[in-house]
Amino acid sequence: MNIQLQNVTYTYAGKYQRVTAVDGVSYTFHDGTLYTIMGASGSGKSTLLSLLAGLKLPTEGEITLDEQPIRLMDRSALRRDTVSVIYQDFNLFPLLTAEENVCYPLRLQKMDKEKALELARQRLTDMGIRESYFRKLPNQLSGGEQQRVAIARALAAGSRVILADEPTGSLDSDNGRMIVETLQRLAHQEERCVIVVTHDPKVAEAADIRLHMQDGKLSGEEA
Repeated sequence: MNIQLQNVTYTYAGKYQRVTAVDGVSYTFHDGTLYTIMGASGSGKSTLLSLLAGLKLPTEGEITLDEQPIRLMDRSALRRDTVSVIYQDFNLFPLLTAEENVCYPLRLQKMDKEKALELARQRLTDMGIRESYFRKLPNQLSGGEQQRVAIARALAAGSRVILADEPTGSLDSDNGRMIVETLQRLAHQEERCVIVVTHDPKVAEAADIRLHMQDGKLSGEEA
C-alpha cells in the first residue's frame, strides 16, 4: 500500500498570523518499509503524521492512498480499517482491559464478539503479552506492555499503514529496543508501511529510510 504526497502544504491560520507547518512536500511511502522522520520541535513532523492519518486535510496539494485521494474517503473508516496511529502516551482506554482495548476497533468493524476476542488474544500473544495480563487495566501494565497492547490493537484492526509518534519516547532502553524490533518486523515480515516520528537516533538507525524535516520541508536518504 503506497501513500503519495503531491506538493502538500498545511497552514495554520490564526487570527493574527499564518504558520506553514508543512511546506510543499512531495514524497511516496511504500509498504514493506520502515521510515523514520526526525527534526526539531516545530519542524512539522507531527502535522505531517496527522495529514497522513487523515486527521487533517492539506491546505494545498493532495495525499493519495493507492491512488485514491484521502480527501474523498470516509476518513473515520480510513483510521478504523487501514491506518493506525501509535502514540507516545499509548492512548489506551483507561477503563478497558488490555484485551478489551484490542477488541475495540474490531467491534467497530462489526466483528462477532467471540471472534473479536479470539483475535485480540492472539495479537496480544504475538506481542509477548502473557495471558494473565489480558484482563489487566492499562495502569496495571508497564509502559512497554502498554505500548505493545497499542501495537496489538493496530495489528488486530488489520491496518496496512502504521504511523507512530515517538513510540519509544517514554520507555526505557530495553522496552524501546523491543518496540523498534516489532516495528521492523511489521514492515519487513508483514509488508506494512511503517512511518515513525522520533527524536531518538537509535530508532533512526533501525530504519530502511531516514527522513528529516526542517521548516516544513522533507528530505531523506536510504539508511
